[in-house]
Amino acid sequence: MKKAIQDKHLPSIIHLLELFEKHGCTEQHQTSGVILLPTNSMPRRMAYLILEKFPILPKDWKKRHITWGRKQYEATMTDREREYQAAGIFP
Repeated sequence: MKKAIQDKHLPSIIHLLELFEKHGCTEQHQTSGVILLPTNSMPRRMAYLILEKFPILPKDWKKRHITWGRKQYEATMTDREREYQAAGIFP
């Protein structure tokens, strides 16, 4: 581990990653980063609803994903979100 981390020794890094994979320590969750929305007019919370339901990459979004997200978003909109939508603002 020391060689992998401190010395940046590539074979040690590869070995360490293989051990992580073998023991199930590499499960990935998309919890942060940049999300590329298919349209600039999509509210952020709607995008989060879609990503929670469908573990997909944003480039793989289909019309059915967006339709499902729109229905969920509209069914759970807050008063503030309704005001923003009326004003043409997409938070």
